[in-house]
Amino acid sequence: THTPNALGFVQWDIVCFPKHLLEDLDPAEYHDWDFWIQPVGNGPFRYVRHEPQTFTELEANPDYFLGKPRIDRVRLRYGGQIALELLGGNVDLAQASPSILRQLQDDARFVTYSIPGEPWAIFWNQQRPQFRDPETRKALTLAIDRRELFEALDIPDEVPITDAPYDFFREDEPPDPLPYDPEHARELLAQAGWLDSDGDGVLDRDGEPFRFELVVFGPGANAAVLVQEYLQRVGAEAEVQTATSMRESSAPVAATSGSTSSVPGTRSRFNGTASLPPQGTRIRNCWTP
Repeated sequence: THTPNALGFVQWDIVCFPKHLLEDLDPAEYHDWDFWIQPVGNGPFRYVRHEPQTFTELEANPDYFLGKPRIDRVRLRYGGQIALELLGGNVDLAQASPSILRQLQDDARFVTYSIPGEPWAIFWNQQRPQFRDPETRKALTLAIDRRELFEALDIPDEVPITDAPYDFFREDEPPDPLPYDPEHARELLAQAGWLDSDGDGVLDRDGEPFRFELVVFGPGANAAVLVQEYLQRVGAEAEVQTATSMRESSAPVAATSGSTSSVPGTRSRFNGTASLPPQGTRIRNCWTP
């Protein structure tokens, strides 16, 4: 048994909106509300101003329920070369990739911390006939060598791989993920009726080839190309497409990446732990544990 982290639940999953500002707005226009560029919230920082695609400036909220933050003002900068910004002293904290870490790993000015982050995952669209069968979805996960995928993308070995469902707030270790087993994947696909009846290398069922779009949003394009290769080896043909958000896509599959983290399971999620670094510390990387 385990006790859910109630504070984590409040901070991560419950969003409180200001009723007096939003109750008369049309929910159908949710994504286009002016509120999103002049937000009012209840977090540790308050919105001050922003410059589109350049920066957002925040100030400490003296009424925050955990107390006023020790940092009075924060500016979030967008764009630019992360390594150059850090080396030039233009930023104090950055979220960086392993390739940037290698550039800075011998520089004593920087310290690395790990924080929880949104995972990379594949969402199988069960509204489409190809993915309604759970054995088919399991087979596609078995077809992907996720640890080899990590190595190809320079993701650290200590980053875990998890399969859904998994409780985001559990404090114990996640269960072992499905292994890489393309032979078992082929067996499950055959049991689900997917066979290469015409010998073209692509499985088919009831006259329909196993082809679909693999839509990527966020920095996951390289991962999607590798996933495409793994799926092709078991007879599933995926066409990689890009989008800026999942709601833009009506494709059968959406492969998404969060801020960092673990790459595809049927849906993977892992929550690590972190603490606020000492005040004034410059951080070169935030990588999900």
